[in-house]
Amino acid sequence: MVPEKATEIGIDEISLIICQRSERKEAKTERLNKIITAAIKQSLKAYHPILNEPIAFSKFLAQSFDGQKFIAHCEDGEKQA
Repeated sequence: MVPEKATEIGIDEISLIICQRSERKEAKTERLNKIITAAIKQSLKAYHPILNEPIAFSKFLAQSFDGQKFIAHCEDGEKQA
């Protein structure tokens, strides 16, 4: 699961993005926070990443942000690093 692996590698913030072909339009943030907490304990991390509420893709792109943004997806084709 992406939140678990993202926590293990030290991501600061996780944003759930709603796209045109998203299978789910809402998320169980309480459950995801429990998964993140378990990943913190397992990987001995000291920081709980921020889990943002689901947001439309266009609104996500419009947000100002200092740093890098990475988007995890399952589409076929070439992936950029």
